[in-house]
Amino acid sequence: MGEAAGEVAVLARLWDEAVIAHLEPEEVDTIESVLRPGASERELVALEARIGTALPPSFRAFLAFSNGAWSKPGWNAPLVPNENHPEAGLLTAEQVGWLIDLDPRFLEIWMDAGWEEADDLSDEVYFDYSRQDQDPCEIRVRDMPHLLMVSCFDWGSAVFLNPTAVSPDGEWEAWDFANSNPGAFRYRSFADLLRAQPGIMAREDAQLGETEAQRSGKDGQAIDAAFAALESGADAANPEHLETLNYLVDPDAWFGRLVALLSSPQVSVVQAALRGIARVETREALEVVLATVEHDPSAPITGVVMTRLVSDPDPRATQAALRLLETQPHAAFSVPWTDEGKDLIWQAWENTGRPFCLKAAAERYDRRAVDPLCALLPDACLTTGERGELAQAATNLLDPRLVPAMLAAVRLGGPHLGSTVDFLIGLGALDEAESLITPEALASPEVFRSRLEQARREIARRRNGYRPMGTPIPTPPQP
Repeated sequence: MGEAAGEVAVLARLWDEAVIAHLEPEEVDTIESVLRPGASERELVALEARIGTALPPSFRAFLAFSNGAWSKPGWNAPLVPNENHPEAGLLTAEQVGWLIDLDPRFLEIWMDAGWEEADDLSDEVYFDYSRQDQDPCEIRVRDMPHLLMVSCFDWGSAVFLNPTAVSPDGEWEAWDFANSNPGAFRYRSFADLLRAQPGIMAREDAQLGETEAQRSGKDGQAIDAAFAALESGADAANPEHLETLNYLVDPDAWFGRLVALLSSPQVSVVQAALRGIARVETREALEVVLATVEHDPSAPITGVVMTRLVSDPDPRATQAALRLLETQPHAAFSVPWTDEGKDLIWQAWENTGRPFCLKAAAERYDRRAVDPLCALLPDACLTTGERGELAQAATNLLDPRLVPAMLAAVRLGGPHLGSTVDFLIGLGALDEAESLITPEALASPEVFRSRLEQARREIARRRNGYRPMGTPIPTPPQP
């Protein structure tokens, strides 16, 4: 017997309550639940027909109770779809599909990595899901081509179900996968994955609370000792001293000593001091920040102050941020992902016309960049490096107007061929994508041949009627 539908509903509600409980105060009124209305039997039958197999019982019961969710296990916060992330959280019955179809690039990367960490584990050990020492790196990569993708893969994590590991009750192994692990924590079933989430969140909260208590509990004597060591230069490389500065609860009280540390020859010490100064909301602190970046606009310095410059209402801060964006290719990396930050990057592009400014705008998914990219990518005056970087940034903007420009850029040289082909396939420009997969391209040592061959198979699948994730699928009539 599989998990009872009632029990799955209880587990889903408990997980939902735990996610909502983690909302920030300003978010409390924005979402009441991450659960959605359940899928109909007709929709579930259509999904099973499309993937060619019956769903594992607990996941089928979950879809019947909540057709996807605005979050996913392992993430533990609401995920709201937007223009750049149309699939957010657990996928609906329409969107669920095989990993090999939905994200072949990810699959290729992991299959080519040649990981064999789990091969030395016996089945008895590998499938013991109660082990406290389960290592997320210990996954059988050979199972990955068979995985069912049941969540989005945005934000670096995903949930998969593994039909090669089936329990006697028909349940499939569930993977809580994250690039940051790297790898997956595995559970006997989707129900077990749900069941574990509130406990995991409680442990994470406790650990975070303990860490914050330790940081905020540092007394003046401990902070003074860290300053003394850094000021003397005797122990400047000690990470504990730097951490003390980075996490000062009240940097205002230590402002004078933070300023004094800016003369340190150690870049890491200057960064830590400047990070604290940037959090002091006074005019004097802003003067120090402005003087520092005027003297040294290098990446280590701008990286810790751009948030202050972009957010400060003083026009001098805005102008300083704009000057950095116009002159330093690295500066945009540290600009906060806010409307103010995006507009400053765009203004830097309009003021200078420099390719690295347009690249930064496209990397922020700014659709204002589409027309300039269409004009600039075919420009023979660009260096190969500039054209390649612009083309890579352009792949963030799935706009059909970019197709001719990308093709022209490939002819001139610079764009990564695999990324360009994937971009064209994503736009449905199958003929154009196929035209780039030439025998010469496949023979080039600079190209991953397997990636282009996978793209060719993807083109064939789409021409045979395969619909990518998020595209409505006709529902067959009830039997």
